[in-house]
Amino acid sequence: MPRKPAKTQREIPDVTVEEVAEHMRKTATVTIRLTPAERASMERAREELGLSLTDYIVKAHAVVSRKLRTR
Repeated sequence: MPRKPAKTQREIPDVTVEEVAEHMRKTATVTIRLTPAERASMERAREELGLSLTDYIVKAHAVVSRKLRTR
């Protein structure tokens, strides 16, 4: 079986910590409506994981979208 060609390395650009922080700053907002039971369930889950509600939702989305991509 032929070997795969080695990946070429990309040059890493010079950036400051401030530039990285500015690029990663979250500024978009999503509003959702939940039942009190749904909200309580999400709060329990995120608290158990030690995450903010935002981080919990973003990470849950990442898991679901990864599963969808592997279908």
